[in-house]
Amino acid sequence: MIRGDGPARIPPPHLVLADLAADIEREHRLAIASACDAVAHAIAAGRLLLQAKRQIGHGGWLPWLAAKCPSVSIRSAQVYMRLAECAPSLTGPNTQRAAYFSLRAALRVIAQHRSAPALSTQEPFLNGHARHGAIHIHHGDCRALLPKLRRDGDIIVSDVPYNVGISYDGYNDCLPSDEYAGLIRAACQPPCVIISYPELMFRIAMIIGMEPSRAVAWVYHANTPRQWRLICWFGVEPDFARLRQPYRNPTDARVQELIANGSEGAASYDWWLIEQTKNVSAEKTCHLAQTPVEVMRRILMVTPALRYVDPFCGSGSLLVAAKELCRAAIGIEQSSAYCQIARQRLSAMPA
Repeated sequence: MIRGDGPARIPPPHLVLADLAADIEREHRLAIASACDAVAHAIAAGRLLLQAKRQIGHGGWLPWLAAKCPSVSIRSAQVYMRLAECAPSLTGPNTQRAAYFSLRAALRVIAQHRSAPALSTQEPFLNGHARHGAIHIHHGDCRALLPKLRRDGDIIVSDVPYNVGISYDGYNDCLPSDEYAGLIRAACQPPCVIISYPELMFRIAMIIGMEPSRAVAWVYHANTPRQWRLICWFGVEPDFARLRQPYRNPTDARVQELIANGSEGAASYDWWLIEQTKNVSAEKTCHLAQTPVEVMRRILMVTPALRYVDPFCGSGSLLVAAKELCRAAIGIEQSSAYCQIARQRLSAMPA
């Protein structure tokens, strides 16, 4: 990956933040402008971004990126850093496969650059609130906001914090046991639909004080200790007849008769195979534990409500699903950076 004026330079090991910001901006522009050199410049930008992130530390990284590198979207920064981390594998035994993967990821950033709205801190929420049609985003602590916002007919739907030490922006995911219990009790009063690890769901049920009426296993392929999570309905009964799946044997005479009589598919299973949102997923943002939109879409499909509320909104997957289905929803998030991500995702959708 050599330009006419030489290869993209490797940054010195230690640069001040002001120099890092200028270099990141330059490498980003070069990556967009020259497709043939995209990988080299994207890797160089990723190395600079990783240096900046290490210097800034927890909690300040996303605001710094938005303020100092406004042309670099969060998604671009995340992919650049991923490419930089994977760069050594380009010289290994799987060079061809790794190079193809890196080029594909870099070109995806280039293709999205002109269409994706840039993250901006110049458009603050009005009194901590932003609206996209029937979708509302509120910046703040759900324990303070829920009593003011929740009304009859609302259903809580949330992939709650797991309290396992994930490095969220602006939130401590390693609370003392009693404080975590108080958070879940305040945020997840039934009727609610909760996503969590199987072991933690037992404790959540005890905190809420209710057994789930139904449960679905969300399964996925992963080289991790867990390959599934539980989705549980508390104080509300899902209608799985609303969610159909394609027939597995459409050539069977009985199935063909069902289709001819207007059937839209077979009943859904009590397990949903939906892959996690990974670094190469089209919907991936910089959120560390992003729930797939498809998981939220299926929950909303089988859970009729006047309005849905996610007290731990994160990157806004519930809000995206609600907008796709023309449903009303509220998202509450205490990280201003994550609120901006959710707002950006909603703005990128058709009105």
